[in-house]
Amino acid sequence: MSGGPTGSIGIDEAASADCDPGNVRRDHWVASELRYFDANTSYPETYLLLCVTQLSSAADAVANEQQVASLGVSSGVSSVGVTGAEVHVVGPAYQTFFARGRYFVFIVVTDLSGSDAPALAANVAQMQAQRLPS
Repeated sequence: MSGGPTGSIGIDEAASADCDPGNVRRDHWVASELRYFDANTSYPETYLLLCVTQLSSAADAVANEQQVASLGVSSGVSSVGVTGAEVHVVGPAYQTFFARGRYFVFIVVTDLSGSDAPALAANVAQMQAQRLPS
């Protein structure tokens, strides 16, 4: 996390790695919501970032997802239970992302204490996918 604000954020924060390492296009961006979670005693030394970005169209969301996918190598994690979701592992961080309708969802879970990151990332991805219109 860059240390920037959470909650409803502007395009400059949304275009950073906190919300989208692919740097969402300004002419496609509508709005973003960023949440950062830590200090959960059930998950010690675990940090979770969730960013949902609304884009102008479903095609823009898919194009943005493809741009982010081109930046890394899929982790080999078979599934997080969300159709079309992709997972990239960068050090201890699990980056899970997908497009759903006009939305691009970017989740980062970093677990410094063990192996909770894959399960937590899958859980958050599934909950978020259910909340968004397709």
